[in-house]
Amino acid sequence: MGKKALFESEPLLKYEKVIQRGGIEAVYFLFQYASLFFHYHEVGHLIQRSIGSTDHTEFAGEKCIGDKVVEKHIREHDADWFAANQLAFHVKDFAERCHPEDEKDFKELLSQITAMALAAVYTHFIKWAKGYSKIYFQETCHPHPSVRLSYIIIYLLEALTANIPFKLDQNAILKQAIKISEVLMMEPGNNIIEKYSLELFGEIKKVEDYINKIRNDAESYPYLSKNALIK
Repeated sequence: MGKKALFESEPLLKYEKVIQRGGIEAVYFLFQYASLFFHYHEVGHLIQRSIGSTDHTEFAGEKCIGDKVVEKHIREHDADWFAANQLAFHVKDFAERCHPEDEKDFKELLSQITAMALAAVYTHFIKWAKGYSKIYFQETCHPHPSVRLSYIIIYLLEALTANIPFKLDQNAILKQAIKISEVLMMEPGNNIIEKYSLELFGEIKKVEDYINKIRNDAESYPYLSKNALIK
């Protein structure tokens, strides 16, 4: 709740007003949606185990090398996919509870609420990945936070788009999410989100290529929540 004061003025005041339309405060929304994402992420891992995967140590501090990195990135990507899809339904439900006046208002609500949900997830990633402002690829047990944000927004918007009659602007939402994260995590003399976002936009082609690599690697991996749901 220490971030509450940040929502009392611009640029975050408009998000406070949007979230209040759903009956809660913005700081509680951030806590709620970060918790929801990571709840569903861990459920994704449980689904992986339920279809035959051996137990894995999933926490971020685990050390990984060699082929284990490839497998862990497949598993983390899959669990993030599951969580992003589930979170999309919470975002849509919350926007509907804000009683939109018309389709234009609903579209704007969805854009702002989605940006807030993504900011909640992204700031959590950054908190446990400080020191990784430079994007890495096939290293450590979890994909880089900016790689994860990049594919999470794709999957969340795909799920939303499949359940609404219009498309949302992915780039605009990504920029909103980064801006919200920047304000939330600003420290004196240290704009950590700016460092991450500049690195992301500078390496976006490599990020896209690496996401495609994870997807390709996953094609022969049987223990995916995605496979369980398709069945």
